[in-house]
Amino acid sequence: MLLHTRRLTLIAATLEHVRTEQESPDHLSTLLDAHVSSDWPTGEYDRDAMEFFRARLEEGGKEVEGWYGWYAVKKADADGPRALVGAGGYLGPPDSEGAVAIGYSVLPEWRGRGYASELVQALLERAFSHQQVRRVTASTTESNRASIGVLLRCGFLSVGVSQKDGTLQFERGRTTRRTMNSVGIPTGYAIRHALPGDVPALPDVEEQAGRLFDTYDGDLGLTDEIFSHITSIETFEKARHAGHLWVAVGPTREIVGFALVRDLGGCAHLDELDVLPSHGQRGLGSGLLAAVCAWAHEARYPAVTLSTFRDVPWNGPFYQRRGFHVVEPSTLSSEHVELVASERRRGLRTDLRVVMANPIGT
Repeated sequence: MLLHTRRLTLIAATLEHVRTEQESPDHLSTLLDAHVSSDWPTGEYDRDAMEFFRARLEEGGKEVEGWYGWYAVKKADADGPRALVGAGGYLGPPDSEGAVAIGYSVLPEWRGRGYASELVQALLERAFSHQQVRRVTASTTESNRASIGVLLRCGFLSVGVSQKDGTLQFERGRTTRRTMNSVGIPTGYAIRHALPGDVPALPDVEEQAGRLFDTYDGDLGLTDEIFSHITSIETFEKARHAGHLWVAVGPTREIVGFALVRDLGGCAHLDELDVLPSHGQRGLGSGLLAAVCAWAHEARYPAVTLSTFRDVPWNGPFYQRRGFHVVEPSTLSSEHVELVASERRRGLRTDLRVVMANPIGT
């Protein structure tokens, strides 16, 4: 079984391949028809990985070939003949929820040339060619910035940290890249799930974005006390761990916006969406909202909800143009009714505010 990219030929590992790697590694080059470095295997593709793939292939036979290891062979070009540059693959066929996990590794001498991204993109395309696959997952360490970059370039979103081993967890759904690209994020900007180092910048973004209301010609009843209510670092961190926090990253990697979500009455509720005024009018708010809606769709929420000012241009009208409509809180849940009551207790003019919903699950 073969996959072809612009520069690579991907070869699905068979039981013969894995046995040869373990028992007669010098003969692997013959099977692959490619030069194999004396440094092979590489990175996380080690003896334990070979044992895992061998056991699964022995159990499943030819029916599971293609759902485990793949060899990444560089095609012959000006840099030299065919050569094994890395390996990747899946940890098995899709589970009952349509999820598959991938891993990948490239030999040190071939890193920094885009081969990992090319390998991962090919694995993604193959996975999503199977209708039962709804999402692809991956993990890496916070210190492995190159690996994080590969995943982000391939459309993955960070969805939290593993409670088991502390690794960063990433996920790519069928609709994520299409939805995010459709809003036209400017060159140099990116929308992604928040990473640990992003959180300290978020209260300042929220405060600066809130000051936009100083320029609004209308009485919204926003007092200094209300303005002083800034989301705590603890709340942001909790949301990040749950995969409920997205950030907009600027050209110099600074955090210029965020979207904060929580589960409310069985819906994905957008608690806060803010962009620094100095980076406004560039589609970043739309991009953050699209990322939230794509995630909520993949997570099978029935709707994304929010509470906002009805007539402020960057509030109600903004969301209405993006598929949201005004709803009675009682039609959603008792939690949404309580949300409005809590806003009233805080001093917000709830007569000027509305609850809106986008039924992305339908």
